[in-house]
This record gives sequence, structure tokens and C-alpha cells, in this order.
Amino acid sequence: MFYGLNKFIKDLLPKRLFYRALLIVAVPVILLQLLVTIVFFDSLWIKTNKGMTRALVGEIDTFIVAFDNEDNDKDYLIDLFSIYSLVILSFLFGSNWLNLIIVQTKGNIKRFLFFVILSPIFLIICEIFFRLEIKFFVYAIFYFLVQLIDNKFITNFDYLKIRKNLTILVIISHIIILINIYSNGIWYIFQSIFF
Repeated sequence: MFYGLNKFIKDLLPKRLFYRALLIVAVPVILLQLLVTIVFFDSLWIKTNKGMTRALVGEIDTFIVAFDNEDNDKDYLIDLFSIYSLVILSFLFGSNWLNLIIVQTKGNIKRFLFFVILSPIFLIICEIFFRLEIKFFVYAIFYFLVQLIDNKFITNFDYLKIRKNLTILVIISHIIILINIYSNGIWYIFQSIFF
């Protein structure tokens, strides 16, 4: 006949009363904190993804409405969108710079760090000297490059999923705006699909 716990579990559990009491109090609290944290952050990632996607779609929609309004200067709006893209890209490269310094992985970190530091400088030069079509094309490529660097050095898969979705939306928005700038007829087809 068997009474109580088996020998392995008895050896594993603490022998003193203080440690047993601590185990009785601490284990449920830690498990509850883990459960709440997992549930909270899972819903937070989902809400953040939805919120950021809605904000991006709202920004694109605002640009379209302002662009279609004949009272607004279209060149000013296009320059504003271009500078807005430059600010976002500079912020993303800055956050990658911080991640590269913190992670300090072996191998090619100096090459990536060099690229991440010089990219905003190149983008500012691009903003000043390049034509509009080339700027938006270069910005779309650099959004993709930031995504590739994030994939290489960031280990948080939920963050990477959000970043991938937003990067795809931003690249699509740049393509749509290029189409909107050069052909109003094609734009209405995209507007009926996306909005």
C-alpha cells in the first residue's frame, strides 16, 4: 500500500517549515503573474497590431482626401509625405542602431552598424537631391532593408510579426502614392479596393 508522495518528490521538496510556507505562498503568486502577463501581452500585441494598422490606413486615407481636394497644393502634400517617410525611417534605423549595440552578436555587426548609422544620412541626401519617383522607390527599399535587419537581430517574434505587417503596408502605401501622383485614373481602382 502506498501513502503520501513518492520518494523523488519528497527529496525535491524543501524540508524546513519556512521554505515550505514560502513555496505555498510563492508558487501560486508566480503562476498567477505568469498567466496574467501572458494573457495581457498577447492581447496587447494584437491590439497594437490592429491599432497601428488602422493608424497607417487612416494616414493614407487622409493623404488621399487631402490630395483629391483641389484647394491643397499637391506638391506640398507630396513633400510632406516624403519627409514623414524620412522621419519614420530615421527612427527605425535609430532603434536598429540601439538593438545592434545591445545585442553585440559575433560576426558582421560592424558592417550592419556602419549601414544603420549611414542610412539616415543617405536618406537625407536622397530627400534633398533626388527626384520624387526615386525618393519613394528608395524609401520603399529602405523600409524593406530595415525589416531584414530586424529579422536578423530581434528575437521577439510577436514584434517581428507586427513589423512585417506594417512594413508591407508602408511599402504598398508608397507604391499607391506613386500611382496616385502619376495617374489619377488608376488610383480610383485602388481606392475602391482598399477603402
